[in-house]
Amino acid sequence: NFLKAYDECIKEGKIKWKEDMAYESINDAIYLHPIFEEYVKDKRLIKIAETLLGTEIELQHSKINDKPRLKKEGETKEAVEWHQDFPFFPHTNFDMLALTIHFDDEDEESGALKMIPKSHKNPFSHIKDGEFIYKCSENIPAEKAVTLTGKKGMVTVHHGLILHASAPRNKGE
Repeated sequence: NFLKAYDECIKEGKIKWKEDMAYESINDAIYLHPIFEEYVKDKRLIKIAETLLGTEIELQHSKINDKPRLKKEGETKEAVEWHQDFPFFPHTNFDMLALTIHFDDEDEESGALKMIPKSHKNPFSHIKDGEFIYKCSENIPAEKAVTLTGKKGMVTVHHGLILHASAPRNKGE
């Protein structure tokens, strides 16, 4: 299963957290373990994407986003700032989706993904003083955010332009 493959990759040094144990994003994850590629090519996930887009799909990239579990109570890790995925993609069309398989139960304490409904209708700037800053540089209507909570194994889908973020993970193992 995926979690076993994930643990193997950590043991083999293919997946490492930053020195400060902060959030880590691992790109091209399908090349780290054959199980990861199996998940990406799962016919059920492909069907979801093709149904939503109304066409055949192409994998643009795969990655693992991880927030390490806390070692002691009260410790916090960094948040993922409000952003859209589209500015990170090498495409000019907006018909892009991100499918996320959640490997933990998701709730407010785990730093679950938050999204702002209908924000996919417009691109937001990620530029400040002429520099790309990896997060949205405009005022975000965060009061409209919806937190995606659920059980391990759920799949969430979001448009490449939906504004999304997540709080730090505030609970231990």
